[in-house]
Amino acid sequence: MDDARQMELDLLCGVLDALACPVVLLNRSGSPAYSSTHPCPIVLENVDFVELASVRAALDGQPARTERVILHAGTSSAEGLLEVRPVRVLDRVVGALAMFYPDAAPSALTTDALPTQSDAMVAVWERLHRLSLLDSVVLFLGEDGVGSPDFAQALHRLSAQKDEPFETAGPECEPDELLRLAERAGVLFLRDIDLWPSALLDTVRRLLGIDAETRLLPETCRVMASAGLGFERSAADGDFPYDLFVRLNVLPVCIPALRTRPEDIAPMAEALLHGLSQQANKDISGFSRQALEVMRHYAWPGNIAELRSACAFAVETCPGGLVLATHLPMGAQEGMGALQQMREAYTQEQLSAMLMAYGTSVEAKRKIAAELGIGLSTLYRILARRGRGD
Repeated sequence: MDDARQMELDLLCGVLDALACPVVLLNRSGSPAYSSTHPCPIVLENVDFVELASVRAALDGQPARTERVILHAGTSSAEGLLEVRPVRVLDRVVGALAMFYPDAAPSALTTDALPTQSDAMVAVWERLHRLSLLDSVVLFLGEDGVGSPDFAQALHRLSAQKDEPFETAGPECEPDELLRLAERAGVLFLRDIDLWPSALLDTVRRLLGIDAETRLLPETCRVMASAGLGFERSAADGDFPYDLFVRLNVLPVCIPALRTRPEDIAPMAEALLHGLSQQANKDISGFSRQALEVMRHYAWPGNIAELRSACAFAVETCPGGLVLATHLPMGAQEGMGALQQMREAYTQEQLSAMLMAYGTSVEAKRKIAAELGIGLSTLYRILARRGRGD
C-alpha cells in the first residue's frame, strides 16, 4: 500500500476512535480489521458480519444503510441500530464501516449500580414495578448473598413512599431497638427473618397485632422481609411461627442465584471492577477473556456478595491493565475459590472455641464475625444450621 493510502487509513482510524459508538472496520472479505475501544454489550469482533445483508451491500460499494438488528456473539447479545457504509480509499472500495448504536438498557434494571440483562432478572424487575403500586407486605426469598436488601431498597425507590424513611432490622437487633425503628419507619425491612431469635419474633408479632387487639405498627408503614429459600419448609416444620409466616408471605419475590444467570456475571463484574479500581486509584481497564471464562464457569455459592469480594481481590492483586485469570481468587486456586477456602478453613471446633471464649451475646457475635471475615448474617445462618441460633 502506498504512503497516501496508508495515511488516509490512519486518519480514518483516528476518526473512528473519536466516535461515541462501537465501531468495526471490515476489510474487503468482510472480516474485522479494526475495532474501537468503546464499551458495547457484546464483543463486536466475534460477530459474523458477512451474514448481514447491509455489510454485503457496503462491500459492493452501495450507499450507507441502517437497520435494526440483534447482534449475537457467544452467550451475549444486544439489540440496536446498525449503520453500515462503504469505505473508499482513492475511489476504491476497500471495506465497510459498521457502527452499532445499542439500545440503552432501562435504568430501572439495576440494583446497587449493577446491570442485569438475563430474562430471569427482567422478570424480577417487572414484578417489582407492579408491586411498587401496592402497599402490601413483600417477602424476598433467595440464597445467601443474592442482594435481597438491595432489591428491597430498589422497590422502595420505585414506590410512592420513596420519600418515607426506610429502616432495616436484622437478627442482631434488640426488641427495644426494633420498636424504636418501627416508630419512625415508612418502610420496615426485616432482614433474614428466618434467623431471628424467638424474643425478637415476639416483638414482630406485637407490631403486626398477632394475638393482640392492637397493632403497634402504623397502617401506613409498609413491611418488607427477606429469608432463605427453605423458609416455607421451616414454617411447615414448626421451626418458625406459621401464623407469622402467613402474614409475611403475601407477595413473595424470589431472587435467582447468580449461577443460574451466567449472562449477568460479566456486566456486573465489569461494573464492580470499574468502581473498585477508581476507589483504589488504579488504572485497570477490564477483564481478559480468560478471566471472564473463569468467572462464567464458577458456581458462585456466595452469589453477588462473593462476586463483589472477587472483584475486590482482583483490584488488589492486579498491577494495572487487564485483570487476568490468575488475579481472581478462583483462578489463582486452580478452580477452587479462595473465598470458599476461607469459609472452609474455620472448622466447627474453632467456631465453638470462639463462642466459648466470647459468649453468645450480640456484641460477641459481631466480634466473632469480624474475626472470621464474614458478615453477621452469615454467622447467624451458620449458627442456625448448628441449632445454635440464640
